[in-house]
Amino acid sequence: MTLQKTNSQNPHQHTSWSVQVSLTGLSFLSIPQLGQAIHAQENFPVPTTAEGLTQALKQFWLPHYNASGQNLTTKVFHQSPYATVVPLALFDANKGMDYLKLNTRLLKTDVVAFDILEAQELVVVYIPFTNVNNLVFDTVGPFEFEHSATGILRHLLTTRKSIKNTEVFANIYRDSFDLIVIESGRLILYNNYAYHAPEDFLYYLLFGLEQLNLNPEEVNLYLSGEVSKADALFQSAYTYVRHVSLYTDHQLKNIAQVEHHQALVLKTSL
Repeated sequence: MTLQKTNSQNPHQHTSWSVQVSLTGLSFLSIPQLGQAIHAQENFPVPTTAEGLTQALKQFWLPHYNASGQNLTTKVFHQSPYATVVPLALFDANKGMDYLKLNTRLLKTDVVAFDILEAQELVVVYIPFTNVNNLVFDTVGPFEFEHSATGILRHLLTTRKSIKNTEVFANIYRDSFDLIVIESGRLILYNNYAYHAPEDFLYYLLFGLEQLNLNPEEVNLYLSGEVSKADALFQSAYTYVRHVSLYTDHQLKNIAQVEHHQALVLKTSL
């Protein structure tokens, strides 16, 4: 586990926690009143179960939360491929399973949740980690939760709406990435792809561009998350897409020792 801190005269005055959970790892970020930030990320050697994820939260996050004080705002992001985006005009809250059944293996016990992005006229429909929500509620009391796609889509569709050109964003996790295409503040594509090698990442990226008739020589591609200019994902994209850069937006909080393009979902809530 990587734990990062900056110095502060009072380490116990945090104003909020942002926590992101998936079956392959978890991360969290806290911004205090007096300058001490805590950011940590824990990747699991192999994907865990829902029960294993709650144990990881107890082991890696709750000790930091308990040490930081009480009555703090907490937001949990559920990062999973069990999600889809639906236009608000076509959304029916009683048909949550129907939106997911074509691309997700569903169980009778699954609970469907949805996040409404009213300003963008979109709805993110997904299956949350119910046991994670139960643990957090029992431990810290009332809190907010969303799908990770909700946070990043809200941010990008708000901050990039004045840009007329088509832009492509790849928010990268350890074994999957969100591919997002935006034009003039309008969502053209959102999808999540699993990858095991840079070749997989490149295949899905170029396939997405091809399906939307986007020219790799002209489109701007922004990478965020678990990526750097030196690694194979960036280099493979740069080989086939002319304009590639790491995503930066100065409206997001600048966290010491956390690269500006990293922890994008966590930063959107703070």
